[in-house]
Amino acid sequence: MIIENEKGEILLVERKADPKKGYWDLPGGFIEPYETFEDSVKREIREELSIEIKIEKIVGVYNDTYLFQGVELPTLGVAVSAKIISGEPKASDDISSYQFFPKTEILNQKIAFPSVSQALSDYLTPTP
Repeated sequence: MIIENEKGEILLVERKADPKKGYWDLPGGFIEPYETFEDSVKREIREELSIEIKIEKIVGVYNDTYLFQGVELPTLGVAVSAKIISGEPKASDDISSYQFFPKTEILNQKIAFPSVSQALSDYLTPTP
């Protein structure tokens, strides 16, 4: 999820574990069996940041890989933009911290996955 605060800064979370421990990432995760996309997005953000969000739009769909138990698995990520509707972010679950970054600095961070960098780039690039 790409979440902006009232200053127009974008929220990134620091990964607590491998793969890419210590790198910045977007909050999110995996869909559970029989869960809808929207329910999974809201569940993941509650688990990681203890906030409620409203999904605004799909930013893009991205292919990537994810190292799980020594096996590199193909993944399909869906990036969405969202707004916080209640709560104050609090790091929990599989993130060690979070920070809001100015848009001009976001792509200069140590980003965990190529798909996340691409989603942020797409979000920041106005569509004609």
